[in-house]
Amino acid sequence: MASEGSESPLESKHEEQPAAKTLAQQLEEYVTDASSVKPEILDEILKGVAATGSTADYEWSSLKKLLQSRLEKVMEDFIQSSTTPPDVDGETYEVRFNRVKTLLSELPRAPFTVQRMCELLTEPKRTYRIASKFFDAFSKLVCGISGRIVEEEEDDDMDLQAPFERAANVIRDLAEEKLLGDDDDDDDFDAYGLGGVATTRAPWASSASTASITSSDLPPIPSVSGSFSSGSSSVTSSDLPPIPTQPNDNHSETANDDNANDLLA
Repeated sequence: MASEGSESPLESKHEEQPAAKTLAQQLEEYVTDASSVKPEILDEILKGVAATGSTADYEWSSLKKLLQSRLEKVMEDFIQSSTTPPDVDGETYEVRFNRVKTLLSELPRAPFTVQRMCELLTEPKRTYRIASKFFDAFSKLVCGISGRIVEEEEDDDMDLQAPFERAANVIRDLAEEKLLGDDDDDDDFDAYGLGGVATTRAPWASSASTASITSSDLPPIPSVSGSFSSGSSSVTSSDLPPIPTQPNDNHSETANDDNANDLLA
């Protein structure tokens, strides 16, 4: 029997539960208290994203804070072993570094370059040996796509409204060009929010299009009897083929009537 001061096996197992936390949970703890998570766990998170490119298991707001912190550490190590990146276009390294951190923090979701970011941060000296080359490569992964992601976010908000706006623009243009209706009929359709568009009359049936047509513009009607003109030659009724006559069926009809009378008698 265990003494009062000793721990039971069940209690010791219960205290070991924090070791079974998922990487996502430990990442959230890192955001709250960076010293509470071992560096090996953070490396495992970044290497996992570098291998798969998937960030679905993590909150992007937490993951990008880890990326910012790791970028600071990697650049410090580079500068200690080589030199500080030189000024570019009159801007110091500190100004450019702060810009990259700001743009990274403002990304609304994980960019498609996040896999390459994690590859560089987990193995920074695999490809680059000096600080300026590494920083230029990492900067392109952030600065080159930050504006695109913001535009995509705005486009997503407009996708649902775009079809309706296009339809409204078409109707408005047609109404202004007077292709579908007259101004007198606009009030009947204002209640439907269509801007007075009415399909009451086709363009070719309007008074403006029929007013210029007179009887003199119509072709002459030919006469049935006599002669009439067709082109340059004159055609008379004698030139027409004879009309076939109906056969005389009076005899057959009389015979049928006689047979009917005999039956009635």
